[in-house]
Amino acid sequence: MVLEDSHSGRKLKLSSSYPAMQIYTCNVSSRQTLSNGKILKQYDAICFEPQYVGAFDSNYDNHPAKLRKGQHYQHFIKLEI
Repeated sequence: MVLEDSHSGRKLKLSSSYPAMQIYTCNVSSRQTLSNGKILKQYDAICFEPQYVGAFDSNYDNHPAKLRKGQHYQHFIKLEI
């Protein structure tokens, strides 16, 4: 996944071994003051969260997101700026 600003030339590339990605944005202006003094405005932030698709049925025991005893965790999330 690539997020690019053609005006500034900034680019963020995210790759992951997870099968899905949840994307959140700052759609509501909280007018919160950040640590750098900037006031957070609507659409000032975005979050990418690689993950498994949720287990919405009763078969969670067989869902790939469940890590079992002795199983090795092998996923990665890579960011390039």
